[in-house]
Amino acid sequence: MSSPEILSPVSISRVGNANSSDSNTSLVKLSTSSSRNSIKLTSTQVQSMLRIKPEQYTIIETTGKRKSDCWSSFGFPAIVKKNSDPQRIDGFVSCKKCFTTYSFVSNSTRMLSQHNCESSKKRNKILEANGTSTTQECLTSFFRAKQTSLKESEIMKIKDLQVEWICQSIRPFSIVEDNGLRRLIQECVSIDDRYENVNVDQVLRDADVTAAHISKLAEKHRARISEELLKPLQNDAVTFCPYMWSDPVYQVSYLGITATFVNDQFEFRSYDLCCSPFEEEDKTVESIRFFRLRLLELLESIFVLESIHFAATFLHPRYRYLRKCSNAQINACKSYVRRHLKEISERENLKHVLLTRESEQTSDQNGAPEPPLKKKKRFSEEYKPGDIGDEYGETEDEVDKYLSMRIDPELVVDNPLVFWKFHQKNLPLLSKLARMIHCIPATTATVE
Repeated sequence: MSSPEILSPVSISRVGNANSSDSNTSLVKLSTSSSRNSIKLTSTQVQSMLRIKPEQYTIIETTGKRKSDCWSSFGFPAIVKKNSDPQRIDGFVSCKKCFTTYSFVSNSTRMLSQHNCESSKKRNKILEANGTSTTQECLTSFFRAKQTSLKESEIMKIKDLQVEWICQSIRPFSIVEDNGLRRLIQECVSIDDRYENVNVDQVLRDADVTAAHISKLAEKHRARISEELLKPLQNDAVTFCPYMWSDPVYQVSYLGITATFVNDQFEFRSYDLCCSPFEEEDKTVESIRFFRLRLLELLESIFVLESIHFAATFLHPRYRYLRKCSNAQINACKSYVRRHLKEISERENLKHVLLTRESEQTSDQNGAPEPPLKKKKRFSEEYKPGDIGDEYGETEDEVDKYLSMRIDPELVVDNPLVFWKFHQKNLPLLSKLARMIHCIPATTATVE
């Protein structure tokens, strides 16, 4: 008798002459005497008898607390007896649908869970045709991974390494709080978590590789910034600010240019576009005197409020009524806003005309058919009143509409761009003007 098979499916081609009466009789004798003798059956024989002798062999349900889902398809093979319950054949489990039999001696259900019989494949095809997936995701994929807490000894080891690095390399203490360093370390920890025991030399590159990669990354960011500035430039919602700063170590002055703008999501953005050493050879008294007089003139002009300052205040929903301002200042502000709204409207109409012409030229080149003739109106329809706005013009412009709006003061925040992002559809022209004006920084104190 062959040795028992351990949890492996049996091919039907291995059955041989198992359908003979001799093998049937021997299987019964072997199964009944297996408890007394050391002779054991093979899963091939059990599977064969289940297929060809269903009246003598059956599959009984499992007993006891078995929680695995595979037991809904599997059971224990047994010999049918006339005057008593079926006698279980120990050491085997069989599929109820295809009769595939496995040796079962360790109570492990791993192979049983991976079993796919023909009926299961048909069921999977039906579910896939209906758009239902039969694969189950891991339970951990629905929850965020719990952060691991380090031991006190591990924390002390990290502290020791930080202090040794700072002292040996003469680095400032604040370097450990650098956001870029923390992102780099977090990514290294994530890589190590995925691949386990990664050498640091495989993650961090040397100085030459880092220096060579700067130009590639710079070109990538330049392309991204250029694309991000395209729409604000088309809407005149960009401000370019020059600034100067000095290096206290090398005593070198630098001249830079900053671009501030409001994007289509009404978010204020700022980028340093360029920076180069400011090498001014003329450092005589006359040059210094010129800059002092120019600085005095700028300081005096700061306190002169112009129309754009009133417009910036007007375009903040919290200060739209311009309280404490004179009637002349309020009227001048409204005139300034309406003039710019007219310019924006004309520019939008011009863009619409150009786009229409381009689409017409494209349709002509493609040989598109002519549009159908306009349906003639009935005689009485020509005398019906049309839209009120078309007949009498707009009863109120966006300025009056903006002033008459009921705005909950609890919903107004310090950033006015939040309001204009929410109302850009019912106040389209004012929202564009708000982007144009509020892209101008109120001060350049951050670079000075």
